[in-house]
Amino acid sequence: MPNAKLDSLHGKRRDLILDAAESLVMTLGAAHLTMDAVAARAEVSKGGVLHHFPTKAALIQAMLDRLLAIFEADLDVVARASGTSFKAQLRAWINLTQTIDVRLDRICAALLSASANDPELLKPFAVMMQDRLKRYQLGHPSDGLVSVVFTALDGYWLFNALGLSPLSESSKSAFFSALLELVDGLDEATMSSN
Repeated sequence: MPNAKLDSLHGKRRDLILDAAESLVMTLGAAHLTMDAVAARAEVSKGGVLHHFPTKAALIQAMLDRLLAIFEADLDVVARASGTSFKAQLRAWINLTQTIDVRLDRICAALLSASANDPELLKPFAVMMQDRLKRYQLGHPSDGLVSVVFTALDGYWLFNALGLSPLSESSKSAFFSALLELVDGLDEATMSSN
């Protein structure tokens, strides 16, 4: 079998195992994330799971890595489509947060698994979030407003991920409209994208 086909099969099997792990966490909870349970859900042998992920921590890290890759790719696409101005980048982040609900299960599964088993695994995610905020804040006269926008978006996402959001659909729409109005009110002349 040519290497390209073998690599493709390897990647598909790996994704199948990750999908099974995420599904397991979402349906039964992070406490039920075991290598045996993942193997059963993915319909592969436990040895097949261990071939791709030698430890539970490696499996959870892969879940987080995949999440970050998807999230960063989505943000890049939205940001490129939005333009390079400071306001455009902030608007892109707001718009991405509005559409992230379609993958909320995947995100929630990865984060719940990581935090339940080893909070250290969340460090790359925390670094990504800190870097993102610094990129927008650095030297801007409206650092406080930028922090408000990002904290509001992160809070929105977290409440939804945990199933605790008090916002109705119309309230969600008003929430995002208010954030967009806040961004539109920022003085573009005193800000430039870094």
